[in-house]
Amino acid sequence: MTQASGRSTGLPGPTTITGRQLGAFLAHIDAVVLAIDLSGTITFVSPSVRLTLGYEPNLIVGRPVIEFMHPDEEHIFHEHWEFATDHQRPSTQPTIRVRNSEGTWVEMTLDLYGGDDIGDLGALVATIRPLSGISTAEVELRDRLAREDRLVRLASTFVGLDVDHFDDGVRATLAQIGAVPGVDRCTVLRRQGDEFVLTHQWCGPRVKPSDRDRIPARWFQGVFGADHRSEMYFDLPEVVPPLPATPTAGAAGLHEMADYGIRSTVGVPLIQDGELAGVLTFGSAEVGPLRDSGCLSLLRSAAGLLNEAFARHDAEVKLAERARVDLLTGLDNRWTFLDEVERSLDRFKGGESAGVGVLLIDLDRFKVVNDSLGHLAGDQVLAAVAKRLKDAAGPTERLGRLGGDEMVVLLEDRDDVELPRARSLELLDTFGEPFEVDGHEFQISASAGLALATPTSTPEEILSQADSAMFRAKDLGRSRLVTFDGELRRQLSERLRRENEVRRAVRTGELTLHYQPELHLPSGRLHGVEALVRWNHPTEGLVVAGDFIDIAEETGLIVELGEWVLRQACEQSAAWSEVGFDLVMRVNISAKQVNHPDLFGSLVTILDQTGADPESLCLELTETAVMADADLSLEVLGKIAALGVQLAIDDFGTGYSSLSYLKRLPMHVLKVDRSFIDGLDRSLDDVAIVEAVISLASTLGLTVTAEGIESEDQLAVLKDLGCPYGQGWLFSKAVSAE
Repeated sequence: MTQASGRSTGLPGPTTITGRQLGAFLAHIDAVVLAIDLSGTITFVSPSVRLTLGYEPNLIVGRPVIEFMHPDEEHIFHEHWEFATDHQRPSTQPTIRVRNSEGTWVEMTLDLYGGDDIGDLGALVATIRPLSGISTAEVELRDRLAREDRLVRLASTFVGLDVDHFDDGVRATLAQIGAVPGVDRCTVLRRQGDEFVLTHQWCGPRVKPSDRDRIPARWFQGVFGADHRSEMYFDLPEVVPPLPATPTAGAAGLHEMADYGIRSTVGVPLIQDGELAGVLTFGSAEVGPLRDSGCLSLLRSAAGLLNEAFARHDAEVKLAERARVDLLTGLDNRWTFLDEVERSLDRFKGGESAGVGVLLIDLDRFKVVNDSLGHLAGDQVLAAVAKRLKDAAGPTERLGRLGGDEMVVLLEDRDDVELPRARSLELLDTFGEPFEVDGHEFQISASAGLALATPTSTPEEILSQADSAMFRAKDLGRSRLVTFDGELRRQLSERLRRENEVRRAVRTGELTLHYQPELHLPSGRLHGVEALVRWNHPTEGLVVAGDFIDIAEETGLIVELGEWVLRQACEQSAAWSEVGFDLVMRVNISAKQVNHPDLFGSLVTILDQTGADPESLCLELTETAVMADADLSLEVLGKIAALGVQLAIDDFGTGYSSLSYLKRLPMHVLKVDRSFIDGLDRSLDDVAIVEAVISLASTLGLTVTAEGIESEDQLAVLKDLGCPYGQGWLFSKAVSAE
């Protein structure tokens, strides 16, 4: 086939057009042509952008192309960008949404290609044109689904987020909101008292670093006030609704924001429990983009999610705070205080402080307040004590309540190792003035123990040392300060050794019983015996009860030890009865045994297993043991007396007696304490006291036994007073059954 060169075909030949003609042509088509360099920046845009999207071309050139695309479809553009740059040929034509000058999303097709014929325009050329044939309803549906998907992703940010990472979650949420086209800044202003305070913020690249800390919190505070409940929108120079007439909400605030690049803003109030809790603001560097209904809907929903998240977080913070403080006093609870001690010790061990001490304060005789005025008054006293200590404490001193009436103070100084001692005395001086609660004045003293840190101290150890020093202060007479030192450490070490030995003695058969005779004084006849426990110590020999019973009481071993004594005494009583010695067997019962729920059941079992006669058994209890819980004692002792067992008040006159309870208790014997017997031969007062006890016992139908008779003169006085029974070294010390 030959070439028809030079032959007329009847068709018009090529026409050359001018640049002006090309510009006019590009201005009137609905397609928009863009040239884009390798950084994604627009280097050229056709004049048709005015007709299609409403932008001036000079406002488009130089800006990132991705800025105009819907965030949910950025990945589509990136995929076709890579395809076009890699293959240097036109790509397929996907559908994307592009934001117009009014902030509305417009459905458009994208034609993206690269090639050698592009020249200096850029790396790629893009042609976008409005999409025809898609209904408004379909567009709205897709927009709504996209918004819902974004909201789901926003909501998921807070799922499983703990309190410590909440701020990170808020910032991540603001960053996701910032991905909405047109949003350049998101801020959260929380209300603190009467002021709005910036707590969280996200800024896009169009916000200068120097402007990021500039936020007119007082302007928003003036706009919303305390009662405003609806959102505010302004698009310079318009404000919807109109600004309230307040000095801080004037137009100057709008221009201030415009000065640092924010030309439109939406402010959405955060409402919690019906009160304005803050404002969520969205800002744009342009006029108009935030007016888009879809954008506004998303921002409102995002504000709702954040509002719920803040409400939940605030509740969790309050709950966590409640778990860290003592609710009655507002002081640190035990675990929070120990955490603070640990941090303080770390500073001390790192050379950041010269001295660390823990002061443990225990109120003296606080039980009297509770017993006399009730626990409510007691709680009010504790709260008053805590307040006084807080008022007296320095800025670096932490206070805590361990429980009951025990409070602690953490003392630390960076320069003076002696400061904890001096401050302890100053804090104790605050107890000099009485406390007033509900019109009542209470003069309360306190015993305190101070422990000073060493390079190896642990929080639990230093607290334990302060506790030991406090108990030592009580032993020395209360209302004083004792510092834990080497001597106290030695005493505690010795006590711990003794405690372990007592435990071993109870469980390995080192204990034995000795018996002190009780005589019928008028006849001199043997009437009974008192069972007294002794300890056959492997190295110390025979140890009397006074050297170890207190330890058994404090450690709780007294219940086990007391049951062993009761069983041994009953076995011995039954054995003597079999050979014709019908004696009353007296056994001491401690307060902890009386209050132990198994006492009655254990007694019944022992009597049954040993065969001892209940009427030959007499249980002796001190006044203090009986009155510790008088109602419980009344119930338990009534059941014991019903078995035929006798009951005696030991050391009568040395505790606090209640005659109203005494006449109700099923008692049989009053034992007069040796302190009154000791002065019978030289003190008329002691004679009068013993005579009164004998008379009282007679009136109540009780018998009397005198303890600690050591001389013939004492015996003579007792006989003259008509005391029927007595025991003491005048007759015999405690001896073994053999």
